[in-house]
Amino acid sequence: KNPEKSGDNYMAFDNYWIATSRLAPLILSSGSSQAKVGEDFKYQIESSDTSSRYMAFDLPPGLSCDPATGLIAGKPEKSGSYDVMLTAALKDVIGSKMLNINVGQ
Repeated sequence: KNPEKSGDNYMAFDNYWIATSRLAPLILSSGSSQAKVGEDFKYQIESSDTSSRYMAFDLPPGLSCDPATGLIAGKPEKSGSYDVMLTAALKDVIGSKMLNINVGQ
């Protein structure tokens, strides 16, 4: 029988429905991006749940992340390859993904 409780997540297993805890948002945006020193840069974190709060750790100098929209923007100040941890949080569950930003001259 298909559960009708709203707000809960269910998973089908061998003709049974099993209640699960809230699922973490999935980050759907690309895992790599290119930028140039001193030029405007924008990268949108996209997730499976649009009500997520976003964070980005270890961003290149000059970039910042808007936690409400997931937009990473700014002008990179230093070239290099940066491994950035992206997170999308929904109440008490967090989804994450690595993003590589390659900043060239």
